[in-house]
Amino acid sequence: MPLDIDWDRYFDMALVGILRCLTVRSAGALVGYCFICVHPSQNHRSVLSAIYDRFWLDPAWRQGRTGLQLFQEAEKMLDLSDVKLRYVSENFRATNGRLGALLKRMGFVPIEQVYLKRKD
Repeated sequence: MPLDIDWDRYFDMALVGILRCLTVRSAGALVGYCFICVHPSQNHRSVLSAIYDRFWLDPAWRQGRTGLQLFQEAEKMLDLSDVKLRYVSENFRATNGRLGALLKRMGFVPIEQVYLKRKD
């Protein structure tokens, strides 16, 4: 499906403090970003949770440690907000499992499998 981002919704989430955003820049140019939604857990109201909603790194920057550093900075930011539950999903068709390997090194554990049925 063509990418059609609802920027108004992201803006609204930022205004109420739900959306957190980190960027990766090189000489001022955007080469990566990470959008994270932080809110009380729906199942545990007293616990802050974070859902890594969207992240991207320019293909030229996917080798080396840049992706790891982006996630490490995100984790530091979430630690400052006392976020206890952190969810990241991986699109296997896009990453071939590479993201999962990085996340496991950072202490994340796989907890469920997500299935998609697409109707055109």
